[in-house]
Amino acid sequence: MMYYTYIAMIVLGGLIILGSLPTILAGLGVGFVFGFGFIAMFWGILWAAVGIVGIYTALNTIQPKIVAKIDQGNYQEAYATSSSATTLIIAFITGIIPGILLLLGNQKLSILAGPAAPPPPPA
Repeated sequence: MMYYTYIAMIVLGGLIILGSLPTILAGLGVGFVFGFGFIAMFWGILWAAVGIVGIYTALNTIQPKIVAKIDQGNYQEAYATSSSATTLIIAFITGIIPGILLLLGNQKLSILAGPAAPPPPPA
């Protein structure tokens, strides 16, 4: 599931960036003539930033800190990283599909990780 989350975040982040380009170009081109150029450019740049943050999160959080840890068998560390609220929020901002896949993968990791280690005895 986490690998599918990684792929979905990269694909949807790229599609968001590609979708923001016409808005930016329209703001640069005809938009200034009709007076909506700044607004169009603002929204285009905002959507491009959302796509870039989604791709950045996929490449720097999902892949090395979750998928690689699952491949190594460190389910506790992968579960701790996937339970991060920041990762979940960015996944849902990037798209509903990566967010749902991250939630499902997190539930699966909670089963694989098992119960947490008991606290040490008092000294």
